[in-house]
Amino acid sequence: MPAIKVIRRTTSDDPEIVELTKLRNQWTGARSQLETDVLGGACSMPGCRTMPFVTLRTKTGRRPLCLRHFERLRVETA
Repeated sequence: MPAIKVIRRTTSDDPEIVELTKLRNQWTGARSQLETDVLGGACSMPGCRTMPFVTLRTKTGRRPLCLRHFERLRVETA
C-alpha cells in the first residue's frame, strides 16, 4: 500500500493562515509568553467572535485567542 503524502497548503491560499503566521512571528519575537488572564471580548482573529481562551503577549501587544485559533497556532508552530 503506498504511503499517503501530506501536502501543506501555502499560506497565501488562506487569509486566516496568513494572520496566524503573522501572529506566530510576533508571539515568537516576544518569547512565546502566555497569560492566563483573558481579556474580555472576543478572539482577536478577524471575523471570529468566539470567547477568548488565552492571551498571547506579542511584540505589538496582547492578543486574545479562542481555543480553536490557539490550537491552530500551536499546530503551525510545530
